[in-house]
Amino acid sequence: MDNCGYIRIDWYVTLPLCLPIIATVGVFNFGGSWNSFLLPLIVLNSEGKYTWLLGIMQFHGQ
Repeated sequence: MDNCGYIRIDWYVTLPLCLPIIATVGVFNFGGSWNSFLLPLIVLNSEGKYTWLLGIMQFHGQ
């Protein structure tokens, strides 16, 4: 890595090593947000108790 600056080292060395970590965090965040949507949609029957995500879905439907 002769004549590489810090940004180029980050781009070609650090970022490829971090890609599995970034993918894992993305999967966990997607799973958490999906559970935050699906379970309250099934369980809650009052619009006053809806989560933020369900409230936005209801607002979008109007």
